[in-house]
Amino acid sequence: HVSHTTTSGPQHDSLRCAAKDESEVLFSLFGVSSTSVAQLLWSFRDRFLSPILPVRPDYESTQDFFTYVRVTIREANEEPARLVTYPVLMTKGQAISDLVAVVARKAQVPPECCQSVGYWHPKDGSTSKEMVRSDISLSSPDAQRFESAFLDLHFDHVPWRSEAEASPEIPEITNVPEVPMAAPAPEVPERL
Repeated sequence: HVSHTTTSGPQHDSLRCAAKDESEVLFSLFGVSSTSVAQLLWSFRDRFLSPILPVRPDYESTQDFFTYVRVTIREANEEPARLVTYPVLMTKGQAISDLVAVVARKAQVPPECCQSVGYWHPKDGSTSKEMVRSDISLSSPDAQRFESAFLDLHFDHVPWRSEAEASPEIPEITNVPEVPMAAPAPEVPERL
């Protein structure tokens, strides 16, 4: 089951699994199938805004900050982009930049490749995406909007130039006439 909270309380949607072949499992939710649960969650991101928190005896809501992070990673020569989902537990004394660094380490990309940080939230009967535009503290009221929900990070891991676009080698210049060296400058006597 995939669980999420609604205005009337928790709701549990049935997630079906079937073997696609010997090496892959096919997941199905609401008639949509995929080999990745993360892709299914991304497809139904409007529905799964606030997942139910995992039960942990040591989770302290006044000090800990929990969120699920949906990560989109676009590599230089990979199509389509890679989608992964991570549960992240931080302390409220940390900032968005710390969260990006933790997720980048898990996704094995440099944190500088992060292009955007955003989250979906209900607004006027529908959902809209809000972008995080500054390095806010996880204890700030703005961060409370996506605490215990999904935070979306987009990484573009693309080198400045691919090998195919690299400039050709500069040929060595030959047949250059030799220029004689100038005579050394005369010595100037020191003044007393």
